[in-house]
Amino acid sequence: MPFMPSPEVAATVVDTTGAGDSFAAGFIATYSESHDLTAALTAGAQIAAGCVAIVGGRPRVGTAIYSINLAECAHGFEEERDDDQG
Repeated sequence: MPFMPSPEVAATVVDTTGAGDSFAAGFIATYSESHDLTAALTAGAQIAAGCVAIVGGRPRVGTAIYSINLAECAHGFEEERDDDQG
């Protein structure tokens, strides 16, 4: 497999617990929808960046520490789906 550079995402690191799982979740969800490797890497990096900015692997229940919309991470899904159907 050829080398694929990953996009940089700035993060304030507080705790790395759950960073790998968060990256995998963003990557898998995005890649399964778009089959776009760059978009999947970006989504994974953005979700992992949000994860490391808090203590623990996830925000406490009832708080909105961070929110990332995967559709925004990998923009263009809707247009691609429309193109595939038409």
